[in-house]
Amino acid sequence: MKEELGVCLDEAELKLHEVYKHRNYFMDIYVVRKDLKDEEVILDKSEVADWTWLSKSEIEQFIETGKMVRSVGIRYKMFEMNLMEN
Repeated sequence: MKEELGVCLDEAELKLHEVYKHRNYFMDIYVVRKDLKDEEVILDKSEVADWTWLSKSEIEQFIETGKMVRSVGIRYKMFEMNLMEN
């Protein structure tokens, strides 16, 4: 987060949500709840092209219209119920 978005996180703010295992790799998925102001997000343009805040319905619209990276959309759909509860 620090490198890509300029956002500092304490280890205590990271909540391991799921360890996603696929055929030849695994991925730790964390949930972070943090109040941020737009001006606190400072992009490293070599790492991130753009960012935006999205509501649940906007995320779903991005997935449906192909504006979200397909693999991210798939994982969101896999975990969305649990993510909204935590």
